Amino acid sequence: MSLTALQEQRGRLYTQAREATDEINANTDESRAAELTERADKFFADLDALDAKIAREERLDKINRENEERAAAKPARGPKAPKAPAAPKARDQRLPPVGTVLTRETREKGPCTVVVEAEGIRYAGELYGSLSKAASVHMGVNQNGYAFFAAALAAVGAAA
Repeated sequence: MSLTALQEQRGRLYTQAREATDEINANTDESRAAELTERADKFFADLDALDAKIAREERLDKINRENEERAAAKPARGPKAPKAPAAPKARDQRLPPVGTVLTRETREKGPCTVVVEAEGIRYAGELYGSLSKAASVHMGVNQNGYAFFAAALAAVGAAA
């Protein structure tokens, strides 16, 4: 229901409530006065509920106007230019050459063998983006891959 319609309905309810209370005077018998008072009380209760609806609608209208003003104040944007494809990630120079197999024997989890590939580190058939991720998956906790495989890297002559 529009704000205008709610305000018109409020005017009609107020008029009806006022008429019900105006009918009560010194000459009105008690039962009729009670009936008119009950009727007026119902109108006033409806009026209170309607006032709450009107207040809510006024708040919503104010918010909508503010949002429209903000939108009108913002400069128009053209379509976004497509992003250039991301440059391929540079290979970590600390890694040994592609095809190198690194193995580390652990007491807790047994041997950990990884293969250095151009796209990353292959461990247990899965390709990982870093030596640390492969070591962490093997151990089940975060690991520094270069520290974990330090002896294996030293054996193949990679910078550690």
